[in-house]
Amino acid sequence: MAGSNQDPKMREQQEPQRYAGGLAYGGYFAIPRYRGLTAGTTQTQAGAVALRPGANHVGTVAVANDGARLPGPTEFGLPAGTIVHVINRGANAMRVWPHVGGKLNAGTTDATDATTLAANTTRTYVLNDDLINWDWV
Repeated sequence: MAGSNQDPKMREQQEPQRYAGGLAYGGYFAIPRYRGLTAGTTQTQAGAVALRPGANHVGTVAVANDGARLPGPTEFGLPAGTIVHVINRGANAMRVWPHVGGKLNAGTTDATDATTLAANTTRTYVLNDDLINWDWV
């Protein structure tokens, strides 16, 4: 804002600050959004659509139990505390799998979440300190 009479400290607070995975605006932050995803139709971890850190909008779930797979820490160099938000806007409930070698809620390695993600609902997953287990909140 060249030539502005605005206090530079105020300008700093209004302009976004970059951080790993998004932008911060003052006390708020924006995470990346991925739209138009289609759940994998094999109903397996291997065939599940790959999710990314941030908000993942799954718009098509053609058959119940089609699914998505959380990212592995080595795919993006993910740190502990990484958040993946899954939004199911499909017509059916979907399954969510961990990354290959991962776990959900300290469950069995590579096993799907015991609770499907119903149509028109959301769920947030957080990567644990061990970089293996995802917890949902």
